[in-house]
Amino acid sequence: MGIGTIAWGDVDRGFEESQKPILAQAFREMIEGGVSLFDTAEVYGYKGLPTKSSSEHLLGEYMHELEERNSLASKECVVASKFFPVGAAWPLHTDDSSLEQRGSVSCNRFLPRLSLVANQRDG
Repeated sequence: MGIGTIAWGDVDRGFEESQKPILAQAFREMIEGGVSLFDTAEVYGYKGLPTKSSSEHLLGEYMHELEERNSLASKECVVASKFFPVGAAWPLHTDDSSLEQRGSVSCNRFLPRLSLVANQRDG
């Protein structure tokens, strides 16, 4: 069973920093309830990037906590993330970083649990 994390860290969808502990608890309950797939993207909650509150940051933090507890569930979790190509009309990419570099940044938030990184393109 899987869940999408598009609203995690997204202030435009009502997320507030004070909700982090509530979301962490919800994550633990999802894991205990059998959720093993989490879908995210570098742009989910991108306004939270400066405070490390984007969807990828939050999910990565929660996954690392599972790993630290040596939870069996952490070994069964799958994370899928997406990133936009260079030149996409998106405020997140104002530099010339390559797809490989940006994919690597996403991977580093989740290692070793990131299972799929996809290049997301409009149109």
